[in-house]
Amino acid sequence: MSYFFAAYALCVNFALWGGGLALWVLPRKWRRCWPGVAPAFGVALQSAVVWVGAHTGLRGTDSYGVWTVLAPVLLLGFAVRKTGIRQVMRDLFRWRAVGAIMAGSLVLLTLPLAWRADNLTTTSLGSCDAADYAAGARVFKEFTRGDRDGFLGLTEVVSVGSTDNFFDFWLKLNHFTPSALIALNGSLSGKAPYELTGILTVVLLVLVIPVVYLVARSVFPFRPVPALWLGFIFGLSPINWYAAYHVAPAQLIAAMGIGLVTWLAWLLWRERSRRETWRYFASLAVVFSLLWGAYNFIIVVCLVPAGAIVAGCVWTEKRWADFSWWVFRLLLPMLAAGGFYFERVAGLVERFFAF
Repeated sequence: MSYFFAAYALCVNFALWGGGLALWVLPRKWRRCWPGVAPAFGVALQSAVVWVGAHTGLRGTDSYGVWTVLAPVLLLGFAVRKTGIRQVMRDLFRWRAVGAIMAGSLVLLTLPLAWRADNLTTTSLGSCDAADYAAGARVFKEFTRGDRDGFLGLTEVVSVGSTDNFFDFWLKLNHFTPSALIALNGSLSGKAPYELTGILTVVLLVLVIPVVYLVARSVFPFRPVPALWLGFIFGLSPINWYAAYHVAPAQLIAAMGIGLVTWLAWLLWRERSRRETWRYFASLAVVFSLLWGAYNFIIVVCLVPAGAIVAGCVWTEKRWADFSWWVFRLLLPMLAAGGFYFERVAGLVERFFAF
Protein backbone atom coordinates (compact mmCIF):
# COMPACT_ATOMS: atom_id res chain seq x y z
CA MET A 1 0.00 0.00 0.00
CA SER A 2 2.99 2.33 0.35
CA TYR A 3 2.99 3.04 -3.39
CA PHE A 4 -0.68 3.97 -3.53
CA PHE A 5 -0.49 6.05 -0.37
CA ALA A 6 2.56 7.93 -1.68
CA ALA A 7 0.95 8.49 -5.09
CA TYR A 8 -2.28 9.94 -3.71
CA ALA A 9 -0.45 11.92 -1.03
CA LEU A 10 1.75 13.58 -3.66
CA CYS A 11 -1.24 14.30 -5.89
CA VAL A 12 -3.21 15.95 -3.08
CA ASN A 13 -0.08 17.74 -1.90
CA PHE A 14 0.47 19.44 -5.25
CA ALA A 15 -3.20 20.42 -5.44
CA LEU A 16 -3.11 21.98 -1.96
CA TRP A 17 0.11 23.82 -2.71
CA GLY A 18 -1.35 25.35 -5.86
CA GLY A 19 -4.97 25.87 -4.81
CA GLY A 20 -4.48 29.23 -3.12
CA LEU A 21 -2.12 30.49 -5.81
CA ALA A 22 -4.60 29.58 -8.54
CA LEU A 23 -7.44 31.35 -6.74
CA TRP A 24 -5.33 34.48 -6.38
CA VAL A 25 -3.80 34.85 -9.85
CA LEU A 26 -6.35 33.49 -12.33
CA PRO A 27 -8.44 36.16 -14.10
CA ARG A 28 -11.76 36.63 -12.32
CA LYS A 29 -13.93 35.29 -15.15
CA TRP A 30 -11.89 32.05 -15.25
CA ARG A 31 -11.36 31.63 -11.52
CA ARG A 32 -13.90 28.80 -11.44
CA CYS A 33 -11.29 26.71 -13.29
CA TRP A 34 -8.84 26.85 -10.39
CA PRO A 35 -9.14 23.11 -9.52
CA GLY A 36 -7.84 22.26 -12.99
CA VAL A 37 -4.71 24.39 -12.73
CA ALA A 38 -4.06 24.01 -8.98
CA PRO A 39 -1.76 20.94 -9.28
CA ALA A 40 0.38 22.60 -11.95
CA PHE A 41 0.56 25.81 -9.92
CA GLY A 42 1.57 23.69 -6.93
CA VAL A 43 4.47 22.29 -8.94
CA ALA A 44 5.47 25.84 -9.90
CA LEU A 45 5.28 27.09 -6.30
CA GLN A 46 7.34 24.21 -4.91
CA SER A 47 9.94 24.75 -7.60
CA ALA A 48 10.12 28.47 -6.82
CA VAL A 49 10.50 27.81 -3.08
CA VAL A 50 13.45 25.45 -3.63
CA TRP A 51 14.98 27.88 -6.15
CA VAL A 52 14.97 30.62 -3.52
CA GLY A 53 16.27 28.23 -0.86
CA ALA A 54 19.07 27.05 -3.13
CA HIS A 55 20.38 30.62 -3.36
CA THR A 56 20.61 31.02 0.41
CA GLY A 57 23.09 29.62 2.86
CA LEU A 58 20.58 27.11 4.22
CA ARG A 59 21.65 23.47 4.21
CA GLY A 60 19.18 22.02 1.76
CA THR A 61 15.46 21.39 2.01
CA ASP A 62 16.09 19.19 5.06
CA SER A 63 16.79 22.39 6.99
CA TYR A 64 13.96 24.59 5.73
CA GLY A 65 11.45 22.31 3.98
CA VAL A 66 8.96 22.09 6.83
CA TRP A 67 8.71 25.90 7.04
CA THR A 68 7.85 26.21 3.36
CA VAL A 69 4.42 24.68 4.07
CA LEU A 70 3.43 28.05 5.51
CA ALA A 71 3.39 29.57 2.00
CA PRO A 72 0.61 27.37 0.50
CA VAL A 73 -1.33 27.28 3.78
CA LEU A 74 -1.47 31.08 4.02
CA LEU A 75 -2.23 31.49 0.31
CA LEU A 76 -5.05 28.95 0.45
CA GLY A 77 -6.47 30.30 3.71
CA PHE A 78 -6.67 33.90 2.52
CA ALA A 79 -7.94 32.85 -0.93
CA VAL A 80 -10.75 30.72 0.52
CA ARG A 81 -11.72 33.53 2.88
CA LYS A 82 -11.83 35.97 -0.03
CA THR A 83 -13.69 33.65 -2.42
CA GLY A 84 -16.00 31.99 0.08
CA ILE A 85 -16.00 28.36 1.16
CA ARG A 86 -19.29 27.63 -0.62
CA GLN A 87 -17.98 28.90 -3.95
CA VAL A 88 -14.77 26.93 -3.51
CA MET A 89 -16.72 23.74 -2.82
CA ARG A 90 -18.98 24.35 -5.82
CA ASP A 91 -15.93 24.75 -8.04
CA LEU A 92 -14.46 21.52 -6.71
CA PHE A 93 -17.74 19.68 -7.28
CA ARG A 94 -17.74 20.68 -10.96
CA TRP A 95 -14.41 18.88 -11.39
CA ARG A 96 -15.51 15.61 -9.80
CA ALA A 97 -15.50 13.70 -13.10
CA VAL A 98 -11.96 14.84 -13.95
CA GLY A 99 -10.92 13.90 -10.42
CA ALA A 100 -12.37 10.43 -10.87
CA ILE A 101 -10.41 9.94 -14.11
CA MET A 102 -7.23 11.11 -12.38
CA ALA A 103 -7.81 8.75 -9.45
CA GLY A 104 -8.43 5.77 -11.73
CA SER A 105 -5.43 6.53 -13.92
CA LEU A 106 -3.22 6.85 -10.85
CA VAL A 107 -4.25 3.40 -9.65
CA LEU A 108 -3.49 1.80 -13.01
CA LEU A 109 -0.16 3.59 -13.36
CA THR A 110 0.92 2.70 -9.83
CA LEU A 111 0.02 -1.01 -10.02
CA PRO A 112 3.12 -2.10 -12.03
CA LEU A 113 5.39 -0.29 -9.56
CA ALA A 114 3.64 -1.86 -6.56
CA TRP A 115 3.99 -5.33 -8.09
CA ARG A 116 7.75 -4.90 -8.50
CA ALA A 117 8.61 -4.14 -4.88
CA ASP A 118 7.06 -4.03 -1.43
CA ASN A 119 8.74 -0.76 -0.43
CA LEU A 120 9.09 2.47 -2.34
CA THR A 121 11.88 2.45 -4.91
CA THR A 122 12.45 3.65 -8.46
CA THR A 123 12.61 1.50 -11.57
CA SER A 124 13.20 2.61 -15.16
CA LEU A 125 12.84 1.11 -18.62
CA GLY A 126 16.52 1.76 -19.26
CA SER A 127 17.02 5.49 -18.86
CA CYS A 128 19.78 6.97 -16.71
CA ASP A 129 17.59 10.01 -15.98
CA ALA A 130 16.16 8.46 -12.82
CA ALA A 131 19.58 8.37 -11.17
CA ASP A 132 20.30 11.83 -12.57
CA TYR A 133 17.21 13.41 -10.99
CA ALA A 134 17.77 11.57 -7.70
CA ALA A 135 21.35 12.82 -7.57
CA GLY A 136 20.16 16.38 -8.13
CA ALA A 137 17.57 15.92 -5.41
CA ARG A 138 20.26 14.87 -2.93
CA VAL A 139 22.20 18.02 -3.78
CA PHE A 140 19.21 20.29 -3.07
CA LYS A 141 18.10 18.21 -0.09
CA GLU A 142 21.34 17.95 1.88
CA PHE A 143 23.83 20.61 0.77
CA THR A 144 24.30 24.35 0.45
CA ARG A 145 25.37 26.00 -2.75
CA GLY A 146 28.78 26.78 -1.29
CA ASP A 147 29.63 23.18 -0.37
CA ARG A 148 32.67 21.86 -2.23
CA ASP A 149 33.34 18.69 -0.26
CA GLY A 150 33.47 15.24 -1.81
CA PHE A 151 31.85 14.79 -5.21
CA LEU A 152 30.50 18.34 -5.14
CA GLY A 153 34.00 19.73 -5.69
CA LEU A 154 35.40 17.33 -8.26
CA THR A 155 35.64 19.79 -11.13
CA GLU A 156 37.45 17.31 -13.36
CA VAL A 157 34.39 15.05 -13.07
CA VAL A 158 31.44 17.43 -13.16
CA SER A 159 32.75 20.35 -15.24
CA VAL A 160 30.21 21.02 -18.00
CA GLY A 161 30.38 24.25 -19.96
CA SER A 162 30.38 27.16 -17.54
CA THR A 163 29.67 25.04 -14.42
CA ASP A 164 32.34 23.25 -12.40
CA ASN A 165 30.28 21.78 -9.55
CA PHE A 166 27.15 19.69 -9.11
CA PHE A 167 25.04 22.38 -7.47
CA ASP A 168 25.45 24.94 -10.27
CA PHE A 169 25.04 22.22 -12.89
CA TRP A 170 21.49 21.52 -11.69
CA LEU A 171 20.68 25.18 -11.23
CA LYS A 172 21.84 26.28 -14.65
CA LEU A 173 22.14 23.50 -17.21
CA ASN A 174 20.24 20.39 -16.09
CA HIS A 175 16.53 20.02 -15.35
CA PHE A 176 16.07 21.86 -12.06
CA THR A 177 12.40 21.49 -11.15
CA PRO A 178 12.13 17.65 -11.06
CA SER A 179 15.06 17.38 -8.65
CA ALA A 180 13.69 20.27 -6.60
CA LEU A 181 10.30 18.54 -6.25
CA ILE A 182 11.91 15.27 -5.20
CA ALA A 183 14.08 17.07 -2.66
CA LEU A 184 11.30 19.11 -1.07
CA ASN A 185 8.76 16.29 -0.92
CA GLY A 186 11.47 13.97 0.36
CA SER A 187 12.20 16.37 3.21
CA LEU A 188 8.49 16.74 4.02
CA SER A 189 7.80 12.99 3.96
CA GLY A 190 11.09 11.69 5.32
CA LYS A 191 11.78 9.70 2.15
CA ALA A 192 15.05 9.38 0.25
CA PRO A 193 15.26 10.60 -3.37
CA TYR A 194 15.47 7.08 -4.79
CA GLU A 195 12.14 6.27 -3.13
CA LEU A 196 10.20 9.19 -4.65
CA THR A 197 11.69 9.67 -8.13
CA GLY A 198 9.62 7.01 -9.88
CA ILE A 199 6.30 7.54 -8.14
CA LEU A 200 6.56 11.32 -8.51
CA THR A 201 6.95 10.91 -12.29
CA VAL A 202 3.76 8.84 -12.38
CA VAL A 203 1.93 11.54 -10.41
CA LEU A 204 3.16 14.23 -12.82
CA LEU A 205 1.61 12.32 -15.74
CA VAL A 206 -1.74 12.24 -13.95
CA LEU A 207 -1.53 15.98 -13.22
CA VAL A 208 -1.55 16.70 -16.97
CA ILE A 209 -5.06 15.21 -17.33
CA PRO A 210 -6.95 18.32 -16.06
CA VAL A 211 -4.85 20.45 -18.42
CA VAL A 212 -5.94 18.26 -21.34
CA TYR A 213 -9.55 18.75 -20.25
CA LEU A 214 -9.14 22.54 -20.02
CA VAL A 215 -7.64 22.77 -23.50
CA ALA A 216 -10.31 20.51 -24.96
CA ARG A 217 -13.13 22.52 -23.38
CA SER A 218 -11.83 26.03 -24.10
CA VAL A 219 -9.64 25.99 -27.17
CA PHE A 220 -11.45 23.65 -29.55
CA PRO A 221 -14.10 23.61 -27.81
CA PHE A 222 -15.48 20.19 -26.97
CA ARG A 223 -18.50 19.40 -24.84
CA PRO A 224 -17.84 17.95 -21.36
CA VAL A 225 -18.17 14.26 -22.27
CA PRO A 226 -15.80 14.30 -25.30
CA ALA A 227 -13.34 16.43 -23.29
CA LEU A 228 -13.45 13.89 -20.45
CA TRP A 229 -12.91 11.12 -22.98
CA LEU A 230 -9.76 12.87 -24.24
CA GLY A 231 -8.47 13.15 -20.67
CA PHE A 232 -9.20 9.45 -20.16
CA ILE A 233 -7.32 8.53 -23.35
CA PHE A 234 -4.38 10.71 -22.30
CA GLY A 235 -4.17 8.91 -18.96
CA LEU A 236 -4.14 5.50 -20.66
CA SER A 237 -1.91 6.33 -23.65
CA PRO A 238 1.01 3.86 -24.02
CA ILE A 239 3.20 6.78 -25.14
CA ASN A 240 2.58 8.61 -21.88
CA TRP A 241 3.02 5.45 -19.84
CA TYR A 242 6.39 4.95 -21.53
CA ALA A 243 7.38 8.49 -20.52
CA ALA A 244 6.35 7.79 -16.91
CA TYR A 245 8.15 4.43 -16.64
CA HIS A 246 11.13 5.83 -18.51
CA VAL A 247 11.26 8.42 -15.68
CA ALA A 248 10.89 11.62 -17.70
CA PRO A 249 9.45 14.15 -15.22
CA ALA A 250 10.87 17.22 -16.98
CA GLN A 251 9.13 16.30 -20.21
CA LEU A 252 5.82 15.74 -18.41
CA ILE A 253 6.12 19.11 -16.66
CA ALA A 254 6.85 20.64 -20.06
CA ALA A 255 3.67 19.06 -21.45
CA MET A 256 1.75 20.49 -18.50
CA GLY A 257 3.26 23.93 -19.08
CA ILE A 258 2.69 24.00 -22.83
CA GLY A 259 -0.93 22.95 -22.34
CA LEU A 260 -1.57 25.75 -19.85
CA VAL A 261 0.28 28.31 -21.98
CA THR A 262 -1.91 27.33 -24.94
CA TRP A 263 -5.06 27.61 -22.82
CA LEU A 264 -4.19 30.99 -21.31
CA ALA A 265 -2.88 32.36 -24.61
CA TRP A 266 -6.16 31.45 -26.31
CA LEU A 267 -8.19 33.11 -23.53
CA LEU A 268 -5.97 36.15 -23.83
CA TRP A 269 -6.65 36.34 -27.57
CA ARG A 270 -10.40 36.14 -27.02
CA GLU A 271 -10.30 38.91 -24.42
CA ARG A 272 -11.57 42.05 -26.15
CA SER A 273 -10.77 44.53 -23.39
CA ARG A 274 -7.10 45.50 -23.41
CA ARG A 275 -7.37 46.52 -19.78
CA GLU A 276 -8.56 43.04 -18.85
CA THR A 277 -5.71 41.38 -20.74
CA TRP A 278 -3.26 42.50 -18.07
CA ARG A 279 -5.07 40.23 -15.61
CA TYR A 280 -3.51 37.27 -17.43
CA PHE A 281 0.03 38.41 -16.67
CA ALA A 282 0.39 36.67 -13.28
CA SER A 283 -1.07 33.36 -14.46
CA LEU A 284 1.15 33.31 -17.53
CA ALA A 285 4.21 34.16 -15.43
CA VAL A 286 3.50 31.18 -13.16
CA VAL A 287 3.12 28.84 -16.14
CA PHE A 288 6.24 30.12 -17.89
CA SER A 289 8.15 29.56 -14.65
CA LEU A 290 7.24 25.86 -14.98
CA LEU A 291 8.99 25.74 -18.34
CA TRP A 292 12.04 27.77 -17.31
CA GLY A 293 12.58 25.60 -14.25
CA ALA A 294 11.90 22.16 -15.69
CA TYR A 295 12.89 22.25 -19.34
CA ASN A 296 14.26 25.65 -20.34
CA PHE A 297 15.11 24.41 -23.82
CA ILE A 298 11.40 23.96 -24.61
CA ILE A 299 10.73 27.68 -24.07
CA VAL A 300 11.68 28.38 -27.69
CA VAL A 301 8.78 26.28 -29.02
CA CYS A 302 6.21 26.46 -26.21
CA LEU A 303 4.12 29.05 -28.07
CA VAL A 304 3.93 27.09 -31.33
CA PRO A 305 0.50 25.48 -30.62
CA ALA A 306 -1.06 28.75 -29.46
CA GLY A 307 0.64 30.68 -32.25
CA ALA A 308 -0.69 28.33 -34.91
CA ILE A 309 -4.25 28.58 -33.59
CA VAL A 310 -4.19 32.37 -33.23
CA ALA A 311 -2.45 32.84 -36.59
CA GLY A 312 -5.40 31.13 -38.26
CA CYS A 313 -7.76 33.55 -36.51
CA VAL A 314 -5.61 36.52 -37.54
CA TRP A 315 -5.66 35.39 -41.17
CA THR A 316 -9.45 35.10 -41.27
CA GLU A 317 -10.31 38.08 -39.03
CA LYS A 318 -7.52 40.46 -40.19
CA ARG A 319 -6.75 41.55 -36.62
CA TRP A 320 -3.08 42.36 -37.21
CA ALA A 321 -2.81 45.07 -34.55
CA ASP A 322 -4.43 42.81 -31.96
CA PHE A 323 -1.95 40.09 -32.85
CA SER A 324 0.99 42.40 -32.07
CA TRP A 325 -0.48 43.25 -28.66
CA TRP A 326 -1.14 39.56 -28.02
CA VAL A 327 2.49 38.65 -28.68
CA PHE A 328 3.67 41.55 -26.50
CA ARG A 329 1.47 40.44 -23.60
CA LEU A 330 2.82 36.89 -23.87
CA LEU A 331 6.47 37.88 -24.01
CA LEU A 332 6.26 40.11 -20.92
CA PRO A 333 5.36 37.31 -18.44
CA MET A 334 7.82 34.98 -20.20
CA LEU A 335 10.61 37.51 -19.58
CA ALA A 336 9.42 38.12 -16.01
CA ALA A 337 9.57 34.40 -15.22
CA GLY A 338 12.95 34.24 -16.95
CA GLY A 339 14.16 37.08 -14.72
CA PHE A 340 13.29 34.98 -11.68
CA TYR A 341 15.04 31.89 -13.12
CA PHE A 342 17.88 34.06 -14.43
CA GLU A 343 20.50 31.29 -14.39
CA ARG A 344 18.22 29.06 -16.43
CA VAL A 345 18.06 31.77 -19.10
CA ALA A 346 21.86 31.94 -19.14
CA GLY A 347 21.96 28.16 -19.43
CA LEU A 348 19.64 28.29 -22.45
CA VAL A 349 21.87 30.86 -24.15
CA GLU A 350 24.88 28.65 -23.45
CA ARG A 351 23.15 25.69 -25.07
CA PHE A 352 22.54 27.64 -28.24
CA PHE A 353 26.16 28.76 -28.40
CA ALA A 354 27.18 25.12 -27.97
CA PHE A 355 25.27 24.30 -31.17
